[in-house]
Amino acid sequence: MKKLFLVFFLVIYFFVGNTYSENKPRVAVLDFVSENFDPHTEVNMAKLLTNALAQKLYIIVVDKDFIKRISMEFKYGNEANSLDDNAAIQIGKMVGVNFVITGTINRLGSSFKAEIKLIDVTTGQIKMTVSGKDDLLLNLSNKLVAAFVRDLNIESQTENPNSTKQENIRLAERGAAFKAREAAIEAEKMRRTAINTKKQENDKSPSSYVKDTQDTTPPIITITSPDVKRSVNIIAKKASLNVSGKVSDASGVALVTVNNQEAGLDEKGNFNADILLKVGENQIVVTAVDIYRNEKIERFTINRKAMETAKTNNIIETTISASIENSTGKYFALVIGNNNYQYLSKLKTAVNDAREIAKTLREKYGFETKLLEDAKRENILDNMNEYRTKLSQNDNFLIYYAGHGEFEKEANKAYWLPVDAKRDNPSQWIISDDITSHINRYKARHVLIVSDSCYSGTMNRSVETDLGKAGGREEYIKKMADRTSRTLMASGGNEPVSDSGGKGHSIFADSFLKALAEIELNTFTADEIFYKSIRSLVAGRSEQVPEYKEIRNSGHEGGDFIFIKK
Repeated sequence: MKKLFLVFFLVIYFFVGNTYSENKPRVAVLDFVSENFDPHTEVNMAKLLTNALAQKLYIIVVDKDFIKRISMEFKYGNEANSLDDNAAIQIGKMVGVNFVITGTINRLGSSFKAEIKLIDVTTGQIKMTVSGKDDLLLNLSNKLVAAFVRDLNIESQTENPNSTKQENIRLAERGAAFKAREAAIEAEKMRRTAINTKKQENDKSPSSYVKDTQDTTPPIITITSPDVKRSVNIIAKKASLNVSGKVSDASGVALVTVNNQEAGLDEKGNFNADILLKVGENQIVVTAVDIYRNEKIERFTINRKAMETAKTNNIIETTISASIENSTGKYFALVIGNNNYQYLSKLKTAVNDAREIAKTLREKYGFETKLLEDAKRENILDNMNEYRTKLSQNDNFLIYYAGHGEFEKEANKAYWLPVDAKRDNPSQWIISDDITSHINRYKARHVLIVSDSCYSGTMNRSVETDLGKAGGREEYIKKMADRTSRTLMASGGNEPVSDSGGKGHSIFADSFLKALAEIELNTFTADEIFYKSIRSLVAGRSEQVPEYKEIRNSGHEGGDFIFIKK
């Protein structure tokens, strides 16, 4: 026989007389199953039971849709969407009650018969069952409540041996997270309602209002870190992982979670969360919910490798460093930082960024560095030209630029702007094609451009591989060192974006410096440091999406720039 289900949710605090006590048990009425009832009769029975209980007990009524949503969210209940006893207990733990009540309501001829069951959430035991029969729903509900209160026996509970404290804590945390999510959704609705009201006061044009119509389109999730679009498996060595990206939705994003943990979310939809990883395979689930509870889920897998012993790791790193140093040449760096523009807005961090980058490369990685501060076009090009004769075929050359940039979408061309550049006079600009021409003439085996500004002329991303095994990594490093490389690491913006943390560096420069200082490897590729650290550090703190790519028409032959610590 087909069953119709009536679901309503009450949290009940028992009290003596008219005195309310928080020490008294809490009860949740979860589910009543009815046969052959029409929806109108079910609703009436729900109201009668609620009113009858309210006369005997202290009741807080919660939106009945809440229990439906929580059941759908965590897939509680059977195929007919009714809650069994175990599901009722799980929900009881999530909402923090001591007891749950479920019941049935059946029609027998002209009479109604109902049964109420009280379940102890802590032990899982059925504490009592109360049944009744009457021709009138009102009389039946009163009889049930009277018998229920009279026969109630709820002494102190003992822990269910089949239920652990950890499980109870987990369910309570899950329930709290769900409630927080519901609150966030309602808060976002209130915020948008306030925006509508304000706009109505200031602008009578309906087109300016934030639309409040119900939509059914879920948000769009773009994950920027880790790089889930890469074709290889994502490998992690640390216990924590930063997951960041952007969510967009026409109605407004209410909440973003990563593995059921609420992520930080700003007004522009950027989200950021740090999660813990177990050794082995980890399933990462990113969920975004808009104010109408439309939900979008993105999943990816990340493998956390077991830590090698310090001794083994040191031996491997020493072996790699020694073999590479014997085959590689000298390291040179031309570092450019422009702050004091003559005709454009002045920048705050570019010179300081350049100084610190040059110092780090020189002192920690053995580079011979040349620093240009507030350089004009002629000065930059002359210095770049000098390295044509200075570099030998085994050498390594890094160019770092921090300053204004310009990108022409129509021509797909990018420019660096020296301190003497004018916005309306491109003759003093340095087009990226000219820079590419210079590096194409360099004899050096590896050339890396690091640009905290725009740069075009790129093609496919550099070689990707799974470096999980130490032997595989050693072979990979040697292969990258032997092949010629011409690559670009760019911040993703047209100029340095200041770090609001007040460190005196742009976000990109600070991330680059931090990565160089904190990476555990002694020998590594530019690809490794970018995808292990720099990309997530930048994307998690700004709207910039940095990139690491090969440079088109530059002589790139599949290698990669190799960093070796002193």
